Amino acid sequence: MDLPVWQKKRLTERIKLNYRKANLDKIKNILSSSDWDRLLEGNIETAWNNFKNLILSLVDANVPKKVSGTKKLKPVWLTNKGVRLLDKKRKTFVKYKDKDRPACVKANKLASREIRKARKDFERKLATDIKFDKKSFFAYAKSKAKSTVSAGPLIDSAGIFCRRRRRT
Repeated sequence: MDLPVWQKKRLTERIKLNYRKANLDKIKNILSSSDWDRLLEGNIETAWNNFKNLILSLVDANVPKKVSGTKKLKPVWLTNKGVRLLDKKRKTFVKYKDKDRPACVKANKLASREIRKARKDFERKLATDIKFDKKSFFAYAKSKAKSTVSAGPLIDSAGIFCRRRRRT
């Protein structure tokens, strides 16, 4: 029996700037050799846009980017004992490369039993504490929902779809 245990973080991957590895000397040289009088001439708006574009182009060219990867999280109901048994299960399979090996069968059984027990205990605890802790119960129930519920498009009295909120 294969139980999906690990889930990925729902946040998408983000690109971050790695300022520790930035080429600061090159940025300083370009900034010191820039013609500031020509760059900042005109009204305030154009001067600000010129300055901002210069800084952004320097950052884009001289600061490396790194992607923050998605991290694997354990489900809320999984206990530390379950995590240890899952690690043991993976290690025994890597060691023997045969799922029918007695050690692998035993590790699979122990891990599956602990996962089922942990989920059952967690859900039972949520159910018993619902009177005192409704927030946790409904957060868990919402995370188990297959789809999200949202309001459909609004139609005004003329039959036109409303895209913006009207202030009354």
